[in-house]
Amino acid sequence: MEYINNSTGLNTQVKWGTVSDYFDHIKNKPDKFPTLSGDFFTYADRFDHYWSGYFTTRPFNKNLDRVLESSLRRTEILFSLQRAKEDVKKKKEDVKKKKEAVEKLTRARNTLSLFQHHDGITGTAKPRVVDDYGSRLFKAYKACDELSAAAIRHIMADSGADLNPIRIRAAFKELE
Repeated sequence: MEYINNSTGLNTQVKWGTVSDYFDHIKNKPDKFPTLSGDFFTYADRFDHYWSGYFTTRPFNKNLDRVLESSLRRTEILFSLQRAKEDVKKKKEDVKKKKEAVEKLTRARNTLSLFQHHDGITGTAKPRVVDDYGSRLFKAYKACDELSAAAIRHIMADSGADLNPIRIRAAFKELE
């Protein structure tokens, strides 16, 4: 700090302070900080084809990403509980069904990670690519919904609870 404060060429004054000190200084400072406005992340790959709005473009897809992520997490937890119940009861489920469920979960994970690639989540992909992402995200969400419902039916099978798939899906919607 001493070096910086004594170097006139740096035109900088450094001192220790707390977060409260910082905000007190800002609050009492009469000058306003200069501001810039506009889009700061523009890129053009062709004449008049700008890629901008990094944080604001394609909000539907960004929301679908978050919905799929929470749905996938829910499904993974329920799937694990289902497997644990089978292990405790020494119940053998159809190997083919188990394999299909794991493949659906893997596809949903891959879809989510594909969308979170730089041009998906940022909204800078071309329209046909965005349409493909949307379709994939929706299919993955639907698969998670079906796997979750199946896992709940399996977990609750011995409980005497109402296992109507429509009511189970309605319960999911209340949780989200």
